[in-house]
Amino acid sequence: MASTHADARPSLDCPGSPWIGSIDPRDHPDVAAAVAALGDEVISPYYLWCLQDGFVARAHEEALGVLPWTVNEPSDLDAAREAGVDGLVTDYPDRVALPRPA
Repeated sequence: MASTHADARPSLDCPGSPWIGSIDPRDHPDVAAAVAALGDEVISPYYLWCLQDGFVARAHEEALGVLPWTVNEPSDLDAAREAGVDGLVTDYPDRVALPRPA
């Protein structure tokens, strides 16, 4: 779940849970491997991470879907698509339409 809506926040508050929360890249130089080691199937990073060389490809090597947040500017939407993300979180869905998986 990705939400900042007040009604959803209690569902997101799970102190100590390895399944809900964040992974600090300073603690894990290979974020994709850290996420995969938890058994997750999707990583939802801040969108600028996805624009770093190799981030999306590395996540895909770990069989992770990549769904960055919150991508709003048209140039960033294009860059995220070019980076190979599998979907994204945006406040402006009318600005982007990613192709559906085949």
